[in-house]
Amino acid sequence: MSSLHFDVSTGLKRVIGRDLITDDEVAIFELVKNSFDAGATKVQIVFAEGKIWIVDDGKGMSRNDIEKKWLFVAYSSKREKTRDSFRAQIGERRHFAGSKGIGRFSSDRLGSTLELQSRPADSSSPSVHRLSINWDDFEADDLEQFSDVALDYSELNGFNLLDEIERLPQKELSDFSQL
Repeated sequence: MSSLHFDVSTGLKRVIGRDLITDDEVAIFELVKNSFDAGATKVQIVFAEGKIWIVDDGKGMSRNDIEKKWLFVAYSSKREKTRDSFRAQIGERRHFAGSKGIGRFSSDRLGSTLELQSRPADSSSPSVHRLSINWDDFEADDLEQFSDVALDYSELNGFNLLDEIERLPQKELSDFSQL
């Protein structure tokens, strides 16, 4: 007997992004649900300069969180069962809005690029993790492997924000996405 395995093409991005989320309002709602699930008590949506900014005071993400969770297609930390996890702690008080680990792809519906900037809320470092995604890079060849599309990652000395967002108190800026 031999073994076979699934291959995942770049076309998956379109199926779980733009094709599944067919309405802009639903796409924004999906991203706000992600903020809520990250423990945010405040979420601000800013429409400016042809972009959508979603700013929240959730727990934020480290580079490891981005690599091992956010970039892991269909991963949902809401399924983790450890009692000391963040999700377990707030799960006693709140219900989760999403559970499939694909809400992040709703940003594909809203525009061709995503810039995610995040800093763990419990971090004393001013470093901000920045991930830039050009969704069009996944459209070049449906036969290309999903994991072969390179994404730009960098660390910033602080958040790169619009002036109107800069006026928000710093404690509210643990995590935000710019679409």
